[in-house]
Amino acid sequence: MFKKLALIFTCFFALTVWAGEFATIGEQKLKELMKTNEYVIIDLRTPGEINQTGVIPGAKVKNFYDSDFGAYIKKLDKKAKYIVYCRSGGRSAKAADKMSDAGLNVTNYGGGMNGWMATKNKTEKPKTK
Repeated sequence: MFKKLALIFTCFFALTVWAGEFATIGEQKLKELMKTNEYVIIDLRTPGEINQTGVIPGAKVKNFYDSDFGAYIKKLDKKAKYIVYCRSGGRSAKAADKMSDAGLNVTNYGGGMNGWMATKNKTEKPKTK
């Protein structure tokens, strides 16, 4: 009986790892992680959205809707840690799922720029590529 349970657990764990996973965090956790300088932060919004508000300080920009988004993911460093966000958390959750499936260590900031701006956090102009 123990061997069967161990086999079931092993198969479940293997499938979970293979399918990819990511965490969704809130604003306070994002601020903590930003202080570590261990994460690459990626803003997934459109250029129009970014022009309206700017980006979270230090964020890189990649439009989730770009036709080359899948190719972009494939070029990312698998040793790096990523935090993604969008306007309200929907696109970033989809992107995090794709990134996780590609073997990347990714965390989704679920509050998005709407959450960031609601508490009057600083933003900056995006850095040029």
